[in-house]
Amino acid sequence: MNNFDLNKYFFEHNLKPTPQRLTIAEYLLNTTSHPTAEEIYQAVANKLPMPISLATVYNSLEVLVKVGIIKEVFTEPNKVRYDKNITNHHHFVNTQTGEIIDVEPYELLSEQLVENYLLKNPKQKFKITNYHITFYGELVE
Repeated sequence: MNNFDLNKYFFEHNLKPTPQRLTIAEYLLNTTSHPTAEEIYQAVANKLPMPISLATVYNSLEVLVKVGIIKEVFTEPNKVRYDKNITNHHHFVNTQTGEIIDVEPYELLSEQLVENYLLKNPKQKFKITNYHITFYGELVE
């Protein structure tokens, strides 16, 4: 998504395209990492002509999640990360480096895994609206 697309997306979602929101969204859409709010703050603080606070970053992220430009990812306790990939997918966390790698659902046949689990547990009724699997380990060469 380029700047024009962002402005159009903001307009379609009745969201004011402030320089802070646009800068944060552009940063997230151009990174392959899954940064925290603090990491985003450090990355964008010097890219704006005016000062930006950490609170503004948190507020902007909340709005960007709400309108569906980005999504929250929980790979560690008490830490929220942000992801530009808003499709259903999973993550692999490299425990040596902390790197988070996207894992596409079709690579795992995860929908079948979930359906099989539900079929094996008829005592409970589930309505799944979303799911996410996080794998932890090390990359092997």
